[in-house]
Amino acid sequence: MLKTLLCIPPKYGTDYPPLGTPALSGYLKSRGIEVKQVDWNIEYHSFLNSETNPQGNSSPYSHLLPDKPKWELPYNDNIYSSFGFTEKLLSSPLLFRFINDAEWNPFHRFILEKKVIHEVIGSEAGILGLSIISPSQVIFSFTLGYLLKQSGSGIHIVIGGQWVSLYRKEILKRKDFGEFFDSAI
Repeated sequence: MLKTLLCIPPKYGTDYPPLGTPALSGYLKSRGIEVKQVDWNIEYHSFLNSETNPQGNSSPYSHLLPDKPKWELPYNDNIYSSFGFTEKLLSSPLLFRFINDAEWNPFHRFILEKKVIHEVIGSEAGILGLSIISPSQVIFSFTLGYLLKQSGSGIHIVIGGQWVSLYRKEILKRKDFGEFFDSAI
C-alpha cells in the first residue's frame, strides 16, 4: 500500500490551523494506511519573517500586485500570496514564469532553501496531498506541484480542500493542470 504525505501549505493564518488534514490523517490511519502530516505553513511563516522579500514597482509582476499595503491584506500577508494576486496570476500568461522565478516567488525560494522536494522524495510517499483552504495557499501548491513534476519523482500529487471545491469548474478548464497535479478531490 502506498504511503501518503498530507501537507498544510503556506500561506495561511497560524492562529487557527485547518483541521481537515489531521482529520483525514486520522481516518487513513484507522484504515491501515501509512500517513505522515507536514505543516509547511508554520515553517514558511518563520522563513518569511527571516528574509527580505523583493517588492514594489521594480517587480516584473507589479501589474498583478494588489494596490493595498501589506498590513491591509488578509492574514497580514505578503503581496505574492494575496488573494488578488493569486486570481490574476492564475489567469495570466505569466503563471509558469512566476512559478520558476526564484528571485520573485518567495514560495520557490522556500521550497529550494528548505529542501522541500528532498523531504517529499525522502518520505517515500506515493501520494502527496495538498490541502488548499484559501487562495493564499494556491501559488505555493502550484509551485510545489510543478517543481515535483519537474524532478521526475513520480509521486501522485492530489489537491483538495475548500478552494478546490469552490473553483472546480475553473480548474477543469485549465489545459495545463497536469503540469502541476495529477488529481483533485
